[in-house]
Amino acid sequence: MSKKMTSEIALDMVTRIEALNDQISAVYREASDYDGGGNVNLIRDIVKARKAANDEKMIAEALLAAVDEEESA
Repeated sequence: MSKKMTSEIALDMVTRIEALNDQISAVYREASDYDGGGNVNLIRDIVKARKAANDEKMIAEALLAAVDEEESA
């Protein structure tokens, strides 16, 4: 059974994303409260690096799974 997107569901999702964005902005503001310059950029760079590492891990896992699928075919 497939689900149909409604305006109510879409608005709920948008509202939830906006709330998360507000939380993210608050974390960056908090990072800027610490001594030293570039704290916000440092946090952004770490987030990007961790996302990239996670993406690479998922790609590697998918490639390994593909090998198993080829062997069983």
